[in-house]
Amino acid sequence: MFYRLRRWLDTNRHGWARAVLSTAPLRLDPDGPVIVSQIGGVFTNLYLIAVKSLGGHIAPSRVIVVDDGSLSPRDRDTIARHVPRVEFRLVSEIDVGRCPRGGCWERLATCIDASADRYVIQADSDTVTVGRPDALLDAVTRNLSVTLTGHGAGADAGSAVRRLSLAEAADARRAEFRDVASSHIQIVSETMMRDVDALSGTTYFRGCAGFAGYARGAIAWSDVERYSLAMEAAIGPRWHEWGTEQVTSNYVIANAAGGSVLPWPAYINMSRGLDEAAARVIHFSGELRFADGVYERAARTAMQAMRRKG
Repeated sequence: MFYRLRRWLDTNRHGWARAVLSTAPLRLDPDGPVIVSQIGGVFTNLYLIAVKSLGGHIAPSRVIVVDDGSLSPRDRDTIARHVPRVEFRLVSEIDVGRCPRGGCWERLATCIDASADRYVIQADSDTVTVGRPDALLDAVTRNLSVTLTGHGAGADAGSAVRRLSLAEAADARRAEFRDVASSHIQIVSETMMRDVDALSGTTYFRGCAGFAGYARGAIAWSDVERYSLAMEAAIGPRWHEWGTEQVTSNYVIANAAGGSVLPWPAYINMSRGLDEAAARVIHFSGELRFADGVYERAARTAMQAMRRKG
């Protein structure tokens, strides 16, 4: 009953998003990258806005949907009508090896697996591409891994694109939370990495796995496992909490050859008070989709562009 109520609320809260169903199906390009997303049934229309707004600028060769287990046959049919030859993979059937289960680790495993022979773009259903993403297009062309900045509004957002040593990353996090107690596993992980001997000499980006690019052949799952096992040995059972997959994605992209953070403010994590005027790609996490009407405006802009392209 609770699931049905939540689905009704989300569907009606985003009733305007049904307009995406009147736009043309996504066009594929046999030479394009792979787009991967993990979604649930309550966000089917929002996912279509995300994948079609991105795919309108970077036509994919394949699209993979990681089903969290809540997609109904109707949801799958709706997606299939708009995304030709879409591949559905049930989260419970994806092998994560020696890494944790849940918390989007299956999504990361899917991205790394697909990146063995194609560039992969991971796009959450709460992302909207509102302009030509030139930096991402360049990364795809040059086969370079990229991630979205993990920073929102604030003085440090524009400088968040630089690679940090693990000591620098830990010091920055400790300084940020000097006066605020936080035990979130992402913060704990980012402050503890400097003390893990197995990671000595490596680097880190304060990124966001909600929108990321994985270069073809740049990252092996064995690299992910080595990092995960080292962190689990240092942190213990808490490494299985939600949030560690994002830390891992940030880490492996930072240590991939040529890895970088997409430039801010063209690629942003939306936060209250942040001006989105210069944005090309916007990530709306959590309840920010419901704040100030910014998400709806961005999505409507994207759907207008879809109609113009036909």
